[in-house]
Amino acid sequence: MSPSAACTCFTISTLLRVLLGALLWFMTHHAAQASDESDSYYQIIANTLSGIASEVTTAAAYPELTAELYRFKNQLQQELDQFVPPILNRTPQHIALILDGNRRWADAKGYSDRSTGHLFCALRVAQTLAIAKQLGFEQVTLYMFSTENFKRSEHEVGVSMALLKHSLHQAKEELLKSDAQVRHLGRREGLPADALAAIDQLVEVSSENTGLKVNMAINYGGTVEVEDAIRRIISAGIQSDDQPVLPKFLYSGQLDGWTNPDLIIRTGKEKRSSNFLPMQSVYSEWSFRDELWPDFTPEKFSEALQDFSQRKRRYGQ
Repeated sequence: MSPSAACTCFTISTLLRVLLGALLWFMTHHAAQASDESDSYYQIIANTLSGIASEVTTAAAYPELTAELYRFKNQLQQELDQFVPPILNRTPQHIALILDGNRRWADAKGYSDRSTGHLFCALRVAQTLAIAKQLGFEQVTLYMFSTENFKRSEHEVGVSMALLKHSLHQAKEELLKSDAQVRHLGRREGLPADALAAIDQLVEVSSENTGLKVNMAINYGGTVEVEDAIRRIISAGIQSDDQPVLPKFLYSGQLDGWTNPDLIIRTGKEKRSSNFLPMQSVYSEWSFRDELWPDFTPEKFSEALQDFSQRKRRYGQ
């Protein structure tokens, strides 16, 4: 999956309502509830899918997936309850994730709509964020929707933006409970006005939170990030400096407390960066995994972390 494919979860779209709702639900680590329609989380999933279906005519059947997604959520909760934190020689403070393989996962499961994989992807993201919080990471960056992803089908882009809007609107209360601080990493221009408003609102409401920093790379591309940074440097009239100038003008340079990722994990068997953080990853460790993202269990996550903890980082010395 290229930048377009790079986040099959990019349609984290069909993830996001569950990503920001589920994400935050998992981060608070509530006990699993009875598997019936009285469960508030069942209703969260149902409402999310109904919201997408109401805006994207080609997603009219999405509400029929409510029970399947609810069962998957309970499966992930059980995995989380049984998770034993790995013993690490060194713990990364900032991990970045390329959530690849969701559409191929949907194909393998027999779904006719490949975007279905993004819904399951969102729940796995939520579980991974819960583990990141448990292990004391400071930041997690999610490659959710690239600048190139707008070249995808009208259906997939529509689902992505609808899910983004609905999920962000309904995540605010849980976000405050989780103490996570959400930030946007990417180009604002080009995003639909309602999606951008939802992002801005969530960023604002979580700005005083002091917990895990969750950087959402939405409408992000490393090439355009550098281009935009150069334009800002020229506009500011900066011609020379003894200190590096570019990092301060990157999207990441606008995020308080940003540190470059210690570890970048890409699932889905592909071994490329897909235009993700080219300037910030020069000394990052990379872990390329064969699992498709929805199958990236806590056990597989632990393997990647243990591998990282055994590496010697020299930073060119």
